[in-house]
Amino acid sequence: MSCTAALGAPALAAGPLQTAGTEPEAAHLAVMPGHTYLIEVDERDNDALVEILDSRNQVIARADHPERRTGTRRAVVTAADPPS
Repeated sequence: MSCTAALGAPALAAGPLQTAGTEPEAAHLAVMPGHTYLIEVDERDNDALVEILDSRNQVIARADHPERRTGTRRAVVTAADPPS
């Protein structure tokens, strides 16, 4: 069984994102503090590195695939609690 079939329908889907050259493309989503999320990016015909950024634009996770121009990138991240 594939991961996609086992996980069921996503809570949020964005895209497809249009990439051009080396310019980054972004999909924004709101998260709940303390909740853990599986971020999954399905890539076709383009080589991409997926970076998950926090609210300060700091990289908190990276996902890549060993085969160029194909494959699904996945990252598991937990949204930080707000500062007290």
